Amino acid sequence: MKTQGEIEAAVCEGISRFEQDYFGRGPKDIHAHLIGDLVLVRLYGVLTAAEQQLVKTPPADKGSMLLKQVRRQLMDTAKPALETMAQAMTGVKVVSPMARG
Repeated sequence: MKTQGEIEAAVCEGISRFEQDYFGRGPKDIHAHLIGDLVLVRLYGVLTAAEQQLVKTPPADKGSMLLKQVRRQLMDTAKPALETMAQAMTGVKVVSPMARG
């Protein structure tokens, strides 16, 4: 049986590898927290230079909303792979994957 720290480390490694493979670059920093039956993952520094420029583009929220739509669509298509990966790392079936942009 894996310890909490081993599960959190495996989740960080898997998500970081997924980000690299799927989006072309991994996060600058990542933290996973196992809280009861919940796995919380925080990623920092995941936007590409082009995405950072898009977010700054006026009008105020247009670039941000566009980026969120694209990332949400990509995450929706990747959800089955993420669920399989999470189940393999934790040994528990995923009940409800959520992503927030």
